[in-house]
Amino acid sequence: MRRKRTTLKDVADAARVSPTTASLVLGGRAEEYRIHVDTRRRVVEAAERLGYVPSGNTRRTAASQSPPMWAVLAPSDLEAGPINSFMRGMSRYIREQAIPVTSSLIPFEQGSLAARAQWLRPTFAAGFVLVGLNDADLRFLEKERPDVPLVLYNRSARQYASVMVDDYAGGGLAGKHLLERGLRHFALLMTPQVSSSISMRATGFVDALRTSGRVDAEKSVQRVLVDPSDDDQMDTALDTISTDDSVGVFVLHDGQTAATLRWAARRGLGVPEDAEIVVYGDAASHRSTVPTLTSVAIPSEEMGYECAQTLRHLAASPTLTDVRRTFQAALVLRDSSPAPAR
Repeated sequence: MRRKRTTLKDVADAARVSPTTASLVLGGRAEEYRIHVDTRRRVVEAAERLGYVPSGNTRRTAASQSPPMWAVLAPSDLEAGPINSFMRGMSRYIREQAIPVTSSLIPFEQGSLAARAQWLRPTFAAGFVLVGLNDADLRFLEKERPDVPLVLYNRSARQYASVMVDDYAGGGLAGKHLLERGLRHFALLMTPQVSSSISMRATGFVDALRTSGRVDAEKSVQRVLVDPSDDDQMDTALDTISTDDSVGVFVLHDGQTAATLRWAARRGLGVPEDAEIVVYGDAASHRSTVPTLTSVAIPSEEMGYECAQTLRHLAASPTLTDVRRTFQAALVLRDSSPAPAR
């Protein structure tokens, strides 16, 4: 028996929308009619699941409409400050260049990109910036080639454009600073899932100690596994840090920051008298904690601007892929580890 062809009404019913809404989404007019991102996602997923194929030449893509959408996929647990700064940078480029496009932030679960492959279609958005990918997501991208302009934020994969920050140099800034503060004992807060970014930050930190010739990098650094998703584990792990001498703590993931401050208070440690803290990433909250936190700041807004510019170039030149731009981090000194005495 011949299989019944999937109709637009089938897609609409599966997505719990009207046929008109489904038609607008699949025709690339969702932004024009201000259809909510969640609704667009349901329609696209339903069309992919049911194998819907538009009849004739009626199919229209988001890239051919005005204004199209550039989608930023970012983990739902990403700290709000940096991603808001990133989105400001994208919006600034769009505004300055008077490009008829909008930008939208879409949350996703880290590691789930393969399960969300149907999103990476021109029917959903005209271009994508992917933020906070882990190794599983990168393996998926290296295996697949979505047919849409795509930029990786602070990650790299073969044959993809990327906008990066030099994590190695950022880790080195933290190591050099704590050495100049006169510290000789250090705690490096690692995460259970070690991404390439985390690894490069840690390596840069240790190499800065090693090349200084002032300390034995292997003996002076205590690596502590601190899981940002488990408060009890973080408290237990941080209590293993030796505090016989003043210690410099390098927080590699912002999700470890609050637990590190709790640890210092629980142990009765003065910051920076007994323990100095440097955090990778400069969230707005770092300026209001007690003490305020010295941070390795990433130029998120400038990187958002560059991502938007790169998306525009990719749309104009589809064969352009291996484009890379690297930004430098900067050390922002605050109370938790102030400027060295001169």
